[in-house]
Amino acid sequence: MRAKHPRGFADRGAEVGSGAPADEPPGPNYTGWRGLSSTMAWIYLSLAVVFEIVFALGASASHGFTKLKVSLITVVGVVGGIYFISLALKTLDVGVGYPIWTGAGAVGTVIFGALIFKEKITPAKVVCFVAIIGGVVGLKSLAGV
Repeated sequence: MRAKHPRGFADRGAEVGSGAPADEPPGPNYTGWRGLSSTMAWIYLSLAVVFEIVFALGASASHGFTKLKVSLITVVGVVGGIYFISLALKTLDVGVGYPIWTGAGAVGTVIFGALIFKEKITPAKVVCFVAIIGGVVGLKSLAGV
């Protein structure tokens, strides 16, 4: 009988009671029971972040969806972001993927908001960036995938 783990770690051949390490995190090219490599999951998560930034900036630039072209870009951003985060969450834990998505999206939105809309980046915002980036790095390093 094969050991079952919610992330499919044991489908590498460890038998229940065999003493084999069934709960070791997989390597970067491991395709778990959902068939998605962890490398692809992180690529999908990165794409989701890009779409999240497009969505947030578009929502601001659309002026309440009163500008058609920018509104359509905003809709593409939200749909793309949700699509790619859903693909990433096939492999990543939601407690890791979702906070990284929203955190990195928030930092990217503030940076591009400053570049595009000339919004100010204050010292307090920089401190918050550092905290968010530290959290993202911490979650990625603890993810095990």
